[in-house]
Amino acid sequence: MKAIELLERIRDAFRKNKASHLRKIYSEALNRFLVERNKELLEISLISYVLSKIVSKNRFRKEEYTQLFKEIEEQLSIKDLKEALKMLRKTITKMDRRDQRYVFDLFTKGKIKIAATLYAKGLSLGNVSKLFNIPKEEILSYAGKTMMFDRIREELEMKDRIKILRRMIE
Repeated sequence: MKAIELLERIRDAFRKNKASHLRKIYSEALNRFLVERNKELLEISLISYVLSKIVSKNRFRKEEYTQLFKEIEEQLSIKDLKEALKMLRKTITKMDRRDQRYVFDLFTKGKIKIAATLYAKGLSLGNVSKLFNIPKEEILSYAGKTMMFDRIREELEMKDRIKILRRMIE
């Protein structure tokens, strides 16, 4: 599956307000990043995670966000992946700026979560820290507070790994 197809799946889940589907796409894109090391997959994972948070929060259901929701839907339909990701970041940032109750914005929270997840899945702390420009202490703190290492137990059997590899080369 191409990266742009993941964006289409995100659009469909976003339209239907399916936070659980968005989290599945987040996880799928993140796992593909681990294999392919394609930074666009990392960005797609982050966008999917952030949109899952937006869909699941009642504060974003207010009328003042309606236009931004429409913009996000339109941007998820753009066929140029780089352009779509750039525009989505801007629109989501606008949406998040309206509510300043939180210490971290949605993208920062998403980056910390993804960094901790990648670390828990075996990437080095130094590499993950550089990838997101997040201090190592922040990643370790998040991983510890959320018990990340206890939850990450995605051991795949060899036959499942082969299926994944076959899908990637088709």
